[in-house]
Amino acid sequence: MLLVLSAASVSTATASFAFAQPTSDLTAIPILWHIALMADGEPPALSRPNIPITWREPVPPEVQRAIVPYLNRYATLFPGWLEDLSVAYDPDREASMATSINYRNRWVILRVTGEWLMLPQRERDVAVLHEITHVLLAPLQNVTEEIKKSFLKEDAFAREMVDDGFESVCEDVARAIQRVGVMFSGLK
Repeated sequence: MLLVLSAASVSTATASFAFAQPTSDLTAIPILWHIALMADGEPPALSRPNIPITWREPVPPEVQRAIVPYLNRYATLFPGWLEDLSVAYDPDREASMATSINYRNRWVILRVTGEWLMLPQRERDVAVLHEITHVLLAPLQNVTEEIKKSFLKEDAFAREMVDDGFESVCEDVARAIQRVGVMFSGLK
């Protein structure tokens, strides 16, 4: 199933979202993401007006319905290099979410897990933002991986410290974005 997130306008004043509900027959559905302009005239262009989403089967309809609002909410955070976003469901994976990123070929697979479905809304929000931060940092991560291969192949501790640093940055950025969202939208 292919969905397209598209944005109509942006405002710093108020926001209203229209979420499409994925269907069980996995047909294509356009998702419109609207932010109502209440400020001064013409809306600024969004950085990511259209993001194609491919559902990797089997993604149950209830999982689709659960993740779509988060993808709508954060559509503009996806980087310009991203050309293909796939969503997969891995009910048995131990982490709340995961991403597979191929910066060179411009694709990302976001893996929703059974654990993520059990989280409260606020923690689901942070998990999605954490994975989007990984996507945003993919170019830097690629360079770091090459440095690790070239200069740290014998130093497991240094490689682990670099990996831990990336995870910490992703979590810190995700929580900072969430706090900004809470400040401006009242998200609890």
